[in-house]
Amino acid sequence: MDQEKAPGEYPLAVGVGILLPLSLEVYELIPRYIGHGEMRQHNPWISGVLTTSVPVGGFAMRYVVIYAGQIAQVVGS
Repeated sequence: MDQEKAPGEYPLAVGVGILLPLSLEVYELIPRYIGHGEMRQHNPWISGVLTTSVPVGGFAMRYVVIYAGQIAQVVGS
């Protein structure tokens, strides 16, 4: 993978596609599992962020893998 692009693409794929949805889900569910109390009030913006961040992170990971494969073929030729 190109060293100039790698620092920007992996955080996008991992941060937006995995860590952001995980942290938002933990934010919503942590009072229920730690304090055995009520769950937080449902926020529509959290659902919107989750709904968009997972496909964006998936697309970024797909882009990274496909781009790396194309570069490997060019270098190997």
